Amino acid sequence: MRSPRSLGAAVLALALLATSVLAAGCGTLFNERVDFLPITSNPGSADILVDGAPVGQTPLTIGLDTRFPHRVAVELEGYQSTSAMVNSGIGIGWLVLDIFTGLIGVVVDAVTGGWNEIDASGLHFELMQYGVQGSDAPGPVSLVTH
Repeated sequence: MRSPRSLGAAVLALALLATSVLAAGCGTLFNERVDFLPITSNPGSADILVDGAPVGQTPLTIGLDTRFPHRVAVELEGYQSTSAMVNSGIGIGWLVLDIFTGLIGVVVDAVTGGWNEIDASGLHFELMQYGVQGSDAPGPVSLVTH
């Protein structure tokens, strides 16, 4: 049989482990830092640029770092380029979990961006052809939200 001293040490170790897990913040522990965003265009096969860097052609699903906003642009020869800003924000579910687990988790997730999520579930770009009546402005961008 274990002595009261070793039982007390085991309880203390378990309490420290539980505290360290809860203190890390739910979003930091369980939320991936990448959200996936499908991008389509009409017409298709347009070049996609994220923050100025080429990543592929439409249709394509891309991974975006949730800690930062991103500019997503599409370009196709003969068509006007257009872009949209994709922002990230606090996932309300992560915030609620952090509040229930304690202030330390809120601070950790706020600092690390562990609770951030992309504010859209997809982007669709309607590209306007150069020289066509009414195509002086870039075409509309449809931001699909959750």
